[in-house]
Amino acid sequence: VLPRSNPLLRNKFSTGGLLDRPQIIDVSIPASVEEGVALVLYRECELYAEKARAASDFLLGGDLTTLDAFVGIDVDNIGYIDVINLNRFLRGQAVILSDAELEALIRRLDRDHDSRVVLSEFEAFLRGSHLPGLLP
Repeated sequence: VLPRSNPLLRNKFSTGGLLDRPQIIDVSIPASVEEGVALVLYRECELYAEKARAASDFLLGGDLTTLDAFVGIDVDNIGYIDVINLNRFLRGQAVILSDAELEALIRRLDRDHDSRVVLSEFEAFLRGSHLPGLLP
């Protein structure tokens, strides 16, 4: 309830009854401004609650699968990771690589040398089987 629409609250605010000290209230604040501020505060509370729920879901949820990670990079759902969608993903994570670095990373993951990383190559890389002497 806004002080403007509730005379009791308006009186308490203007006399300092809520904070035990006098408050200076500009009674000429337009209702639209007061409602706008209330809407902003309400939305902030909603966003805070949404953030808390997301954090809880993340902590209580299961681990992501390699498919989840792959799809997170291949947002266009083209079935492979290339320099373009890898660059887009990394920039979204605030990681900026040069074109040469992106191409080197793709080459590191790409087992059949077609400049595309498919799910099986991505999984092999995450399992560590791209490293000599390690079992898949």
